[in-house]
Amino acid sequence: MSESLNAQKGARRRAVISSVSGNALEFYDTTVYAFFTIYFAGHFFPAEDALTSQIYAYFVFGISYLVRPLGGILLSVYADRIGRKPLIVLLMIVMALTTGCIGLLPTYAQIGMAAPILLIAIRLLQAVAVGGLFSSTTAFLMEFAPPDRRGFYASMQMMAQALSPILANLVALSLLYLVGRDAVIDVWWRLPFLLGFLTLPLGYYIHKHVNESPDFTQYVAQAARRKTSSAPQPLSMSQTLKQWTLVRQIVCCVGVITVGTVSFFGVNIYLPGYVQTLLGLADTQRTWLALTAPACAAVSVLIGGGLSDRIGRKNMLQLGIVLYALAFFGLFFYFSGGNASYGFALFGFAVLGFCMGLHWGAVPILLAESFPIHVRATAIAIPYNLTVVLFGALTPTYLKLFERMFGNTPYNVLLYIGTSIVISLVASTFWRPADKLALKTTL
Repeated sequence: MSESLNAQKGARRRAVISSVSGNALEFYDTTVYAFFTIYFAGHFFPAEDALTSQIYAYFVFGISYLVRPLGGILLSVYADRIGRKPLIVLLMIVMALTTGCIGLLPTYAQIGMAAPILLIAIRLLQAVAVGGLFSSTTAFLMEFAPPDRRGFYASMQMMAQALSPILANLVALSLLYLVGRDAVIDVWWRLPFLLGFLTLPLGYYIHKHVNESPDFTQYVAQAARRKTSSAPQPLSMSQTLKQWTLVRQIVCCVGVITVGTVSFFGVNIYLPGYVQTLLGLADTQRTWLALTAPACAAVSVLIGGGLSDRIGRKNMLQLGIVLYALAFFGLFFYFSGGNASYGFALFGFAVLGFCMGLHWGAVPILLAESFPIHVRATAIAIPYNLTVVLFGALTPTYLKLFERMFGNTPYNVLLYIGTSIVISLVASTFWRPADKLALKTTL
């Protein structure tokens, strides 16, 4: 008996460690593009001024996510039919190769229009791959967790996402200190992308040493027994998704996670550059700001996930959003006073990141418990990827365009991020777990 428990704990430990490290590296692969846009944009999108080049580069970052829902749905169908583990391994390979290839791309000066076309093609493939990542890993972690700690285990998915900008910023800081800004713009912007190849060995490790989730293994066994008996048969994915109750649940989840996707791209990617311009900071100071928020979020996501096991998913989500709103509006109220300093900005980003992580921590388990197991990965992928496309990934592009149209005013950020807060708070009041829905699951 003790040997069986030890084996179960060992399998769970390997699944958690490999999933968190793998997701951190894979989301590093996609976020490093946004972090280094200010350095490489001119190599692929030459223009009269740096802002125009950056708008083009951020636009490519945003439009690549248009294919993400399609990739997420198709790949997650595979995860619901064949298993979580095979898909995770496949995505690691694709993300490693595509990110590394960006670091090898020739520039506009070398091959003309072919350079941005190749960059767009790689970003599209990358977006298809990452589309199925969040849903599959969330289901994987939840299904490995003890029943009373599922919120904590699922929150490790968001901790991995918080680690990705930390890794990107550490690389950026190292390069700025070692070779300087001009050298990064010239050629060293390639190094962060080349580091993406490091994901390949981890994918091999998961393939060889990590088990499929026990819940999914049990579900497959039960489905096989039903086929040989007269027991009620489970509905197919397409039959389940045709139910209005599930469609309404998906729409509700889109609203619930809007604030999370906007905060990831807004706070981690756009705000550091905005504050740099506002306070006249150096690139290293901007990078320290960008490092502070996700570093604090990486800690608080685990707190948010753990508390969701105690006080409930919805209660934790709403508490986290309210605290995040207070931190966000408080920070901008201070900036509007005209006496802002770099030191206080660091403190403000730390508080903002911590509060941001609290509501992040409740999101994965809330999404996972929104849908039944036989469509869980697919159903999570739909609202998550739609929200990232509509509100999250295009955040830097929207705000850069607002900056071009209305100037560098704080009202651009206040309106956009503030609206996301309101949407998620309202949507959260309508959320119900899957076992509370009138959802038909068998024929």
